Amino acid sequence: MRVPQLKLFKGSELISTYSNDITNYNNIKSWIYYITTPLFVGVQDENELKSYETENNIFLTCSENLPADLFDVAKLYKEECYFINITNPDMCTRMNIKTNELHVMSAYNHSTYDLDTLDRELLKLFVNKNRFPLVMKIDHRNFFNIRSSGNNLMLLLLDMKKNPNAYILEYKQYAEKYKNHNDILFGYIDGKYYEENLELYGTDSDYYPQIIVFSKNPREYYFEGYFNIDNVDNIIYDVKNKRIYHKFEEFTKFRM
Repeated sequence: MRVPQLKLFKGSELISTYSNDITNYNNIKSWIYYITTPLFVGVQDENELKSYETENNIFLTCSENLPADLFDVAKLYKEECYFINITNPDMCTRMNIKTNELHVMSAYNHSTYDLDTLDRELLKLFVNKNRFPLVMKIDHRNFFNIRSSGNNLMLLLLDMKKNPNAYILEYKQYAEKYKNHNDILFGYIDGKYYEENLELYGTDSDYYPQIIVFSKNPREYYFEGYFNIDNVDNIIYDVKNKRIYHKFEEFTKFRM
């Protein structure tokens, strides 16, 4: 057991356990709100929806009859984001959300999930990916949580003193291109700051921006000489089609 922890009980029933940063007030507050808010709570207007806005993504529906499998999947992730049902048809029209869609409310243009063709395992993959931003900054505070999320992580290594915004903008375009690939997350990191750790994977800051792909399987990763921002399409194709082999972390576990 990791300590210290927070536990929420309803009577004698354990509802949830918080095992993250115990000093992070905002994270603890969000956790309490998430787990005490009913799944697919109904909202009638934009102001009501705005009251649920956080820095995390929100999953939205516009349906009177939500399938049981959707509730089952939502339960798996209710500690990390809101699942909300809009009960005002006019509001659904304004937000361009169809009655058969699971919609992602985010700063980015995520894909949607067609509930008419619901497959429980595919829905889990969709929610597991889309609970994260389409592109996100990675550091020691979120790296291990994201890496253990069950997604592959394509990590762009940047020298933050060498025009990083241009590279991040280009990288976002790839993230949007592959937004329907339900097991790839796109992140970027200050490679110079974490240079010593990243060199263990074979990277070289002289050749930034480079890319490492961390597998969803523990301790597996991909890195080759051509892994850079100019070859994102080739990297994804080669990993997906097993044209390259994963490597295995054989070095001593480090702390970013």
